[in-house]
Amino acid sequence: MNFFFFISIFELFPFGGLEIFNAEKNFDFNIQNTENYIISTTPYQLRTQCFSKCKQNKKCIFVTIQNSSCSLFSKLAPLNKVSSPNNVIYKKKQYFENIVYYWPIDNSYLTEIISGANFISKINCQLTTNRFNTPNSAVILTDGSLQLPSRVYFQGDFTFMIWAKQTELIYESVLFNCTVDNNERVLISFLGGADRAYYAIINNGNPVFFGLVTRLSVDVWYHFTISLKGNTASIYLNGNLEKQGWSYVPASVSRSACYIGGLNTRATVDDIKMFNKALTNEEIDSEYRDQ
Repeated sequence: MNFFFFISIFELFPFGGLEIFNAEKNFDFNIQNTENYIISTTPYQLRTQCFSKCKQNKKCIFVTIQNSSCSLFSKLAPLNKVSSPNNVIYKKKQYFENIVYYWPIDNSYLTEIISGANFISKINCQLTTNRFNTPNSAVILTDGSLQLPSRVYFQGDFTFMIWAKQTELIYESVLFNCTVDNNERVLISFLGGADRAYYAIINNGNPVFFGLVTRLSVDVWYHFTISLKGNTASIYLNGNLEKQGWSYVPASVSRSACYIGGLNTRATVDDIKMFNKALTNEEIDSEYRDQ
């Protein structure tokens, strides 16, 4: 059985302050496979010193304290999480607070690290380099798709974001398609009839479209973001708001036909996130710039 609890750490240093960490028992990170995800491992005298180091480092999300060593880990460390009786992983409470699904795609891992919503099928796809030229850290789709498991992906306000680049311009090249049936779906397409990428929510067969202002180029990485707050939908490209307007609200039902990509998709995708709130302009820009 896994146990979750909160601890408060008071920092006994000049900058002071109270930092809340979420502590998860009976887990550890597989050190042999986490060289790329460890920020530092140093000796410590006081436990508070270890938490202070994480607090001061923006890239630090996780802390482990073992055998008088303090280890700081990045946000991708859960890709290498393993069972470990009596061990504790400490996580900054603020991070992942509103992320409900996150597929980082890194170092050959396609694991969803928040709720275990791992892809249930992978068609016509293979690992490739990401936007940082890191091997096996993005997925190239050639008329292919990644199928998400059945979940209730939308419950009111949401934000969906993904890094992607087209390898070929094809009309109605689908980036994201999450369907209840033919009458209700959430859709993002690279290229529509207006020669632009667009976002659509279709309700009872009636679509509401939001097209990008910017024309997309082949073999260029873009950060796509869709958010919904109430009945106001917004579409962003590279952190900038491109279009906003009234939209249907997707039904809060379990969806078994949700895909990244599709039959006409020839593109590379990476770093896919879904939030249970509409992020602000500042938060979306921060996500775009968070390299």
